[in-house]
Amino acid sequence: MPDGPAGADGGSEEFSVALTQVLEAIGGCDLAMVDALAVAIGQTAGIVDGLAGELAAIQARLDAEAHTASRYGVAIGTDGQPPPMSDGSPADTAAASVRHWALAYRHAFERARAQARQARLRAARQLTDLCATIDQRHVLAASASVTGRD
Repeated sequence: MPDGPAGADGGSEEFSVALTQVLEAIGGCDLAMVDALAVAIGQTAGIVDGLAGELAAIQARLDAEAHTASRYGVAIGTDGQPPPMSDGSPADTAAASVRHWALAYRHAFERARAQARQARLRAARQLTDLCATIDQRHVLAASASVTGRD
């Protein structure tokens, strides 16, 4: 599927805000903080890499569900969206089978959206925690340079 819950909105704004905060927090460092900056960048990259891995795994599981459902006649949109559900009861056994698989895919799709949102929010929390740590180190370093202590 070209797009799906891993690319859908759901926590991405919080993630972007948290990433921006981390990038702002590491700005304006002096040479004494280069090592700490390198560690912070590595930690940020680790968080983003972990999120990318989680989203890829979620998307792969959903793609497998989509493949199975489509084999049983479910028409899945190019965006990965499940088809709309009809209100009436199926006319025959074949229609009942398609409805069953469409419903199963809808559940998988919603589960994947929820998992992707949780992954983004978890990464946003990790970035926010990292930002707080960087801010605290920055304040301590500034305080030490004012008082003449290292």
